Amino acid sequence: MASLSPLIEEVIGNGTAAELTVAGNSMHPFLRHNVSRVRLSRADVLRNGDVVLYRRDNGAYVLHRIVKIKNGSYIMCGDNQYVLECGIRRDQILAVMTSFSRDGVRWKDALSFGHKVYSALWSRSRLVRRTFRGAKRRLARLLQNF
Repeated sequence: MASLSPLIEEVIGNGTAAELTVAGNSMHPFLRHNVSRVRLSRADVLRNGDVVLYRRDNGAYVLHRIVKIKNGSYIMCGDNQYVLECGIRRDQILAVMTSFSRDGVRWKDALSFGHKVYSALWSRSRLVRRTFRGAKRRLARLLQNF
């Protein structure tokens, strides 16, 4: 990604869309590692639920969902994560996902009704999913001791 980043930033900065294959599991189950693809465009308007590409202060590039916009900064979280990443500045956000392909073939609009519903439900269920996963882990440990 480091070698592609100047090219991606230039393409998106010129108003052209960039297309990338997703690497990593932080957005699972919505996006799958080395299978799903995203189209990214310049981030002019950002809303809760948008999936954005941003660069952390340490230089790492991340594709996560905006959970909340508060006091001019953004709170992010991957769909497969529970810990919120606070304090993301607007200047760190490089692009917003405009469409996605979960199977590498069919493309869907990120502003579609179905994706908006998924985004709202998944973001609001973060604490429930965390509690359920923790209980599942504890139960597995108990059963392992028998």
